[in-house]
Amino acid sequence: MSRKLKPVLIAAGGVAGLLVLLAATAPLFVNADRFKPELEAAATESLGMDVRIDGRLGFGLVPGFHLTLERGRILGSRGEDVASARSARLYFRILPLLRGELRPNRIELTQPRISVERDSTGALNVGRLKRAVALLGGLHGGSVKLTDGELRYADRRSGRTIEASGIRLALGRIRLAGGGSRLDPRGLSFRARLACAEIRTESHSESALQMLIEGKDGVIVADPITMRLFGGQGKGSVRAEFTDSVASYRVRGTLANFRIEESLTILSPVKAAEGEMSFSMDLSMQGERWDRVVETAAGELSLRGRDLKLLSHDLDGAISRFEASQNFNLVDVGAVFLTGPLGLAVTKGYSFASLFQGTGGTTKLGTVVSDWTVARGVVRAKDVALTTAENRLAVQGGLDFVGRRFDDLTLAVVDEEGCSKLRQTIRGSFEKPDVDKPHVLTSLAGPLVSALKKAKDLLPTGPCDVFYSGSVKHPIQEPETK
Repeated sequence: MSRKLKPVLIAAGGVAGLLVLLAATAPLFVNADRFKPELEAAATESLGMDVRIDGRLGFGLVPGFHLTLERGRILGSRGEDVASARSARLYFRILPLLRGELRPNRIELTQPRISVERDSTGALNVGRLKRAVALLGGLHGGSVKLTDGELRYADRRSGRTIEASGIRLALGRIRLAGGGSRLDPRGLSFRARLACAEIRTESHSESALQMLIEGKDGVIVADPITMRLFGGQGKGSVRAEFTDSVASYRVRGTLANFRIEESLTILSPVKAAEGEMSFSMDLSMQGERWDRVVETAAGELSLRGRDLKLLSHDLDGAISRFEASQNFNLVDVGAVFLTGPLGLAVTKGYSFASLFQGTGGTTKLGTVVSDWTVARGVVRAKDVALTTAENRLAVQGGLDFVGRRFDDLTLAVVDEEGCSKLRQTIRGSFEKPDVDKPHVLTSLAGPLVSALKKAKDLLPTGPCDVFYSGSVKHPIQEPETK
């Protein structure tokens, strides 16, 4: 190093150090709180909703120019908190700032709280926050960090509430087509990690939700998505494509080894069954509105289990006594199928109350297979059956989620050949279905059935109308297991 260059470098380093020192100490000499009214007014005008800053306001220059505010709130039309944060830090780009433009390139929120409410007319209290979403277009090349967040949704029409807590979000690599300000998914790219400690509804909760989300060239993929639900481990993925005029979606997932007793608490707190089951789905759909998405749904759903217990019910005894008592509702047994892959939509109109009231005794379910196909929004039984110690029960028919109707959903007790001995059908709307009385096709009496079997070779018999020919064998055809 030459003697002439060395003093220049030392002087330059000293100037740089002085600038850093001034930047670090400048906030100590400026009372930023005096700018609070102007900042509140500017934010209120930008968002279209009242903004309040209850805590201190400050600014800094290291590692870049930023504003720090404490206890910021966004108010709704009734003065309620729609969104708030214990603290927020907003970093701004220097060059736009010199032109008088506030363009954030990094946002950090600590303990943000968002409360979304739909009133009796269907209107959302956050409808005006669309302008805030548009402002995020200024984050081209920037990032968002969120820690310890909470989200609450309440629907006053249905009484349903959803609460999420312990939310963490790290969103970065944000790019907009052409560096513009439009949040068009076709020109949006980003990478995000989202985690949520717990999501609660009125009837159940899920925990440890985590997902990695990436968006590029109009395709947004969340993979993997993991969570704990009903005591089981869930894993799945969602792919959304906005490259065509109509958005398309692919949803895949599994829920392994969940507890059926925990899932049934959605319907009743009374313990009606116990054991482990596994669920899987693979669905494709498209559309801009929810009704159109349902109409185009296609794919498969599956629920499987073995060695389960149906509590306070002796199905075999009830079936054998049916001809004498006429006191047995086969559709209630179908709740074992319906509460799995088909969700709660079909249980709102028809109450499976007797499933939880109990009649005494316990039924061991050897095998439960519940496979369904989905096409054009109609879910149809593909291979749906279960076994008890003495009987095999199966399902045919479907559920029309477009028309919200039972499509001749029939449950039957079937023999070794798959012929139905007792069947019952449910049809009509989900809200007010029509449930047929159980229909006996052959005698259920044990001694008479045995006698008929012995006379099988002596009496000519024609082929029956096979009701079930799936993978679940009749219990007398299964080898005994110890």
